[in-house]
Amino acid sequence: MKKMTLLYDASCGICRESRTWLETQNTWIQLEFLALQSPDLSIRFPGIEKYRPMEQLLVVGEGGELYQGADAWIMVLYALVEYRELSLKLAHPILKPFARKAYEAVARNRHVLSAFLGKSEGDEEALKTVLENQDSARWLCQCDGECHVLRPGEAGRNRRAA
Repeated sequence: MKKMTLLYDASCGICRESRTWLETQNTWIQLEFLALQSPDLSIRFPGIEKYRPMEQLLVVGEGGELYQGADAWIMVLYALVEYRELSLKLAHPILKPFARKAYEAVARNRHVLSAFLGKSEGDEEALKTVLENQDSARWLCQCDGECHVLRPGEAGRNRRAA
């Protein structure tokens, strides 16, 4: 593969910042960026909507290969000169579930994270809702309640999340 296209949400601050960072990296594989808001999206990739592009990163290889979510991010890292080795480690069956969980946490909360980092406009309401939530220590996690969460004022203690 010589080229891949990353479909990204131009309204998301984290997505825009990621694109900017990726454009500064040395690559083994050429990266092309196409905003989900582009009128060319449905022309170039008819039916792409069924893959929920607003919910997950999508990468399309030059031969039409489609990578979704964490697999797409691993492919992006694979394209980068300095991160190829990391991508190979993350693709290993032992580490892939952790890579998937980390990717999903960021993807699920990207607009809130963008607002928190001051990288987007219009997402301040989502951030306010999260910060006012009584259980804000768990906002990033959608586990089954078995994870360990340190709450403010509990540094050094290991408590099970309720």
